[in-house]
Order: sequence, then structure tokens, then C-alpha cells
Amino acid sequence: PFRKIRLFVYFSLLIASSIGSLFSITSFLTADSKGIIDKSELINNLLINVLSVPVLSLFIRKELINQRVLLDRIQRGGRLSGLKIQYNGSIVKLIDLRRNRGIEKRVVIVAAPIDLLQSSTLSAYNQRNSLVANDLIIIPLVIKTNDNSYDLSIPSIDSLLNNNENIEQSSEDLKFIGLPIGLSNWNDVIKGELGNAIKQQPEALNKGITLIIKKNGKVGSRRFGVPIWEILVEDVEDRKQLGLDVTNL
Repeated sequence: PFRKIRLFVYFSLLIASSIGSLFSITSFLTADSKGIIDKSELINNLLINVLSVPVLSLFIRKELINQRVLLDRIQRGGRLSGLKIQYNGSIVKLIDLRRNRGIEKRVVIVAAPIDLLQSSTLSAYNQRNSLVANDLIIIPLVIKTNDNSYDLSIPSIDSLLNNNENIEQSSEDLKFIGLPIGLSNWNDVIKGELGNAIKQQPEALNKGITLIIKKNGKVGSRRFGVPIWEILVEDVEDRKQLGLDVTNL
């Protein structure tokens, strides 16, 4: 609402300055015929009105750019929240994992080459009880590079756990993980989220990228590399012990 008010004020002042400039220019050009000798006041008015036009135009441009950025962020958030995963025997959307929705999870999307993803998932498996206790869930995606491009694919649980027969795969043991559903949608949305990060560091495709979504549905951070699960768990637990807010973390 405040942006609309600012835009209204800026446009009103811009119109007033433009009209004032026309009057100031006309008055200055006709000053001699009217016998006006001291033109200092006319010049001051002319300068104020003329200089106000580009300044106000700059303010308006900045507000419009900020508005587009905000709308783009809202649209990206809407697309992200609509992505689906298979979790604990059910199909849910990421929006269902927000607070006050019954599940409440901190979503950690990990996109990495399969070898890094396997080691990260095995590490998460060893921390599964702590992850579940602190409402953390991993959503894995495999990065497959092709020359100058890349695609994301959905791994199987067996491939993530390296086909280790000694690892329990009961629903209780796998509550720390959710598998994406609808690969094309995940490719479109996640590539959009990771685009700037990859432009900054193209080698991130080989090291992995982590996207953390807080319980309020907002993207908390984008990080290069796969997560260190102990640190994520400790961060939440430390905030709990200090009495800090964790409902939006």
C-alpha cells in the first residue's frame, strides 16, 4: 500500500514539475517584453522545476523496478510452494509443510551430483532422529551436466542409500526425506531459483547447491555445497535453548 501512495505522490509531483517547467520557460522567454530586469527568481524557479523532472522520474523508475522484483519473488514463491513430494507414504505440496498446516517442516532441497548426494543422504540418515526432532526434511535432486547445461533428476531411495542392505528403510526411518514428484515442474522452478547462484559460480554444479525453505514458506538461504547436517541441527537446537523464535526458522 505504501508503494502505491509513493507512486501517486511522485507522479503528481512529476506532473506539477512538468507544468511548472513549461510556465517557467515561458515566463523566462517573455521576461524582456514584460520589462522584467531581475530574472534571478525566474531562473531559480526554472532550475527547480526542470531538475525535479529527472529526479522524480528516477524515483518512479526505482519504485517500479522494486515492484517488479517483489511480484517476481511472489510468483517464484507460489511456484515453489506448489511443488509436490512423496513424504511418509503421502503426496504433499511444499505449501503443506508450512507452519500451522499440520506437518510443519524446514525444507532442505539439495541438488548435487549423485556421489555427493549419496554421501549427504547417508550422513542425513545417521542424523535422522535429530533431523526429525527438529522438523528438518531433505529433498534430494541429482544434477546431471550436459556440456554447458544441466538437468535435474529424481533419485530413488535405494540409489541414495547406495543399495546398502544393512540400512533400514521403514517409513519411520525415512521420515527425514521426501522425494520430488513431477520432474518437469521441479526442473523449471528449481533452475529458476538456482540461476543467479550458478551464474556467480558455475562450478557449483559439481559441488552441489542447497536451498533452505523456512517454516513460513520463505527461502531462508541458498548455499553452495551440500549441507553439514550437524550444523543445521545445532542451529535449531541452540535457538530453542536460548528461547529464540524457531516457528519461522
